[in-house]
Parts: sequence; C-alpha cells; structure tokens
Amino acid sequence: MAIKISSQKILKICNRCGNTAQEKHHKKPKSEGGSDDKDNLTPLCKACHDYVHSKRKILKQLNLLKKKRHPKKAKTKEQIRLWKIKNSRRIRLWEHRLAVLELLNTEEIIKSTQKYTSYWTDTSTH
Repeated sequence: MAIKISSQKILKICNRCGNTAQEKHHKKPKSEGGSDDKDNLTPLCKACHDYVHSKRKILKQLNLLKKKRHPKKAKTKEQIRLWKIKNSRRIRLWEHRLAVLELLNTEEIIKSTQKYTSYWTDTSTH
C-alpha cells in the first residue's frame, strides 16, 4: 500500500501494522523460486519483516517434524512408540514457540512499540 504525499514523494505503509515501511518482503522467497516482480513484493516495517521471517522459520520446522517418519533403526514397536512420543513433544514445543511469537508481536503491539520481540529475548518465555 502506498500513499501519495506529493507528485514526487510516495510514503510506503507496512501491509501488516500500518507503520512506515522500510523494507520489501518477498511473499514467495527467491530461494523457492520467487521473483522481484511487484506482485511478489509487499512493503513491511523492519519489525513486521523480522516477525514474518521468524514465523516462516517456525512453520518450516513444524512442517518438517509433522512429515518426519520414525528412523529405520527403531525396529521394535516400543522403540517406535518412544520415538513418536519424543517427536510429538518436539511438535508441541514448536507450536508453543509459534503461539508465543504471535502473542509478543501482534499488529497492535508492533504498531505501538515499532519493535519485534524474539521468543528468545523475552525472559517470560523461559
């Protein structure tokens, strides 16, 4: 979104929180075949851009864990059962991290503070 201030200056607005956008975010990452076309770019402020990338990393990890199969070295039913328990705990941990990340970085919080809060830097998370 852009607001025209004068015939020469255009102010970019963050598509997530409404603050002034300093960065362009690739909706589909270049590493996954995304382009620099304007249809693939969206303006974001620094805080929202950091949040979006952190969320993407957590979602990627969750998807990997949910697709993961038990290792071939787990041969007995008991070994497979224990592996499934361990993996489900990992999934719950990453789901918790995602929930905390979202609570710490709502659009309203970022709009008012203009900063991103990492799961790891917030002392209430651990």
